[in-house]
Amino acid sequence: MEWKQKPISVLEEGWTICIERRRHTRYQLRVRTVYAWRDKGKKRLREAGFTRDISIGGLFVLSSLTLPLGTTISLEISLPPVEPGTPGLRLTFDGAVTRNVKSNVDAGFAVAGDFRQHMSMIEM
Repeated sequence: MEWKQKPISVLEEGWTICIERRRHTRYQLRVRTVYAWRDKGKKRLREAGFTRDISIGGLFVLSSLTLPLGTTISLEISLPPVEPGTPGLRLTFDGAVTRNVKSNVDAGFAVAGDFRQHMSMIEM
């Protein structure tokens, strides 16, 4: 599982160079997502939000909600149709919360995990 790591700043010949330590490139993508998790009482909860960025090994969800670190979470990401009149693509992702951000600009949480090839558990 990928953990978000801050870039390393290196000073070289008077220039500051930032080195990204993530394993996968993240892409800015703001699309609707529905996510589900279990609370401490094992009750299944669901919420909706938007992604801020996404990679093959993780994503960031914009949300005022914070989940405890390590919370197992399933997400269904809805991509818009490529051509008018065609259905959009739905991706499912399973992972764990790795970071919470409380901010006026980008409040939410980061999730590291994997895309799933099977039916979404959110709908079941």
